[in-house]
Amino acid sequence: QSVAVGQIITVTVNINANDRTVSAATLEVRYPADKLEGVSIDKGSFFSSGLGTATIDNVVGRMNFSAGSNPARAGTGMAFTLVFRGKAAGSAPLTFGAPTAIAITENTNATVLGATSPITLTVIAGTGASPTPTPSQYYTPTPIPTGIGGVGQVETGPGETTILALII
Repeated sequence: QSVAVGQIITVTVNINANDRTVSAATLEVRYPADKLEGVSIDKGSFFSSGLGTATIDNVVGRMNFSAGSNPARAGTGMAFTLVFRGKAAGSAPLTFGAPTAIAITENTNATVLGATSPITLTVIAGTGASPTPTPSQYYTPTPIPTGIGGVGQVETGPGETTILALII
């Protein structure tokens, strides 16, 4: 997958519990903080609730969150959703950290996490962010007759105009 600098991308983490009954999961995803900015992490549709508070550390490039289901469930589904913003062009691998674990109802003290499949995002050059206008770029004053007031026009963005009136 790819994302432009300044743009947002959503990444899903899926689970395949096979015949195991999963009650909870903890996820730690690591990413290059110079290439991506973590925006949010949340539970996916596989789990019924989030557990605790999500943590995003954009200095070291790490997201953590836990989620669970009561009753526990088996099968496949979307476990977590991650949202990132592209910061700088280049390759941005997403990997699972050691705290990543899956708890099952048969033994809540053990993790049954099997194989994981990390992905690499490509952050492409160019900016997807809206340019920041300069005041002179969008403000067109209308001469003000002495002692009466005036009207000005402010273009708030491409194709959008707001009319300002000053009455004295």
